[in-house]
Amino acid sequence: MTFKCYPDNFIPLRGDCATYTEQGSDYYINDLPGLSFHLLANLSNEEQVTASEFYRVSHNEGIRRFVRDFKAAMKDKYNYKNVLDSDRHGRLTSTFSETVGTKKIGKKITKLNCWDRFQTIYIEYLEFNSPETEDTEYTFEIIDGCETTEKTVTLSCGVNRVNLNYEAVSEEVVISYDSTDILLPDTLQCRDTGFSCLCNGVCSSSGGYRGYTVRDVEYTDGAYVNSTQQNGLIIAASTRCSNYELGCIFKDESAAAIRYAIGIDILRRAQFSDRINPLVRNKKETIGEQVVLWDGGTSDVTGFTYKGEYHKELESIVTQAKSFLQGLTGQTRCIDCTGLRIVQMTP
Repeated sequence: MTFKCYPDNFIPLRGDCATYTEQGSDYYINDLPGLSFHLLANLSNEEQVTASEFYRVSHNEGIRRFVRDFKAAMKDKYNYKNVLDSDRHGRLTSTFSETVGTKKIGKKITKLNCWDRFQTIYIEYLEFNSPETEDTEYTFEIIDGCETTEKTVTLSCGVNRVNLNYEAVSEEVVISYDSTDILLPDTLQCRDTGFSCLCNGVCSSSGGYRGYTVRDVEYTDGAYVNSTQQNGLIIAASTRCSNYELGCIFKDESAAAIRYAIGIDILRRAQFSDRINPLVRNKKETIGEQVVLWDGGTSDVTGFTYKGEYHKELESIVTQAKSFLQGLTGQTRCIDCTGLRIVQMTP
């Protein structure tokens, strides 16, 4: 799983060629004291059979934790929104004409506010009207900039819903399928009165915001162009605030914090591992103290309370981010300044 600007090997595992590319940071997970390739190999189980597979789970969990904690730490001064608007585009009929498709057809969703880097297009699901009397396999393509993702599903006759839950990384996304030798629907209409939309034209998302447009398209001469071709698709889309964009701005600065977050997840998994090999069994005796040093808490050995290296790194990034956002007032709909919160105490 890739988190936009955080590649699958953002914090590489030294010694594992599968996790290293030029996109990774310079912070290797096994440069942290006590974390070795050998330990990860001994923690792997029937679900993650290799050190690489085991590490991939902790790597993604560490990024999720950092993004969650980062957003939470910003809330004392900035409110980060989620969904700005949402709507469902198109209407399907239950009848089909004698027209047979010959090309790829679909819908193109275009972000309107290209200047707002925090906003993203989110595609929740599509509905497709299958003319086949028997269950049939269809492949839908999501073309997102230079990336193409395929979704292959088996659909029954009539209208089917296909969940996508896809967050775009570019400003324009096309969802299409190959209509060759498939009967096309009789009519495909956009929403009725009250919806700001023209059939085979621009369908703006509803409400007062309108963060994207939707157009019917067809694949002609190597590109998707506007079309009047009926395509049997409904798209449910929304304009959302990306969970990762703010963190992406401080991607390089966040590497140290994310490495500790991943390390903490590995130690927690080792702490509760059912593996009985000597390395894991002996490691459990020191894991508790190591977690305290990295994640904070009171040491059972010294009795001292530690803030935790992870939280120190996180605090540094939050301070930088708050300073940065002071210059973005009015430049994005995703972030509101809540101001300073003053609490008056009764003496």
